[in-house]
Amino acid sequence: MLDLVATFDGRRNVLLRSKLISLDPRVGIEFDYKKVLYFRAGLNNFQKLKDFDGSFYYTIQPSFGIGLQFSRFSVDYAMVNPGNVSVGLNSHVFSLKLGLNDIKK
Repeated sequence: MLDLVATFDGRRNVLLRSKLISLDPRVGIEFDYKKVLYFRAGLNNFQKLKDFDGSFYYTIQPSFGIGLQFSRFSVDYAMVNPGNVSVGLNSHVFSLKLGLNDIKK
């Protein structure tokens, strides 16, 4: 999967920016096992940062996750920025979902 998030509210610290538009690319991949167990990994938050000596460097924020799907119920876990490789803090994200629509078999 490849996404390109576009914003028009001013110049942001993203990989592709101008006075009119800011573009933030995101890439990810997902594998499933029997449509029950899901493994995910991605990269986002590409930024150009200024170091203390005035030079610039680029940073990226990795993430990975796992999900379980049981009929109408799903549980997801994601770890964002493992090992603090980006400037942001690491995060653990949990989500629970319950579908209310009919499931087609």
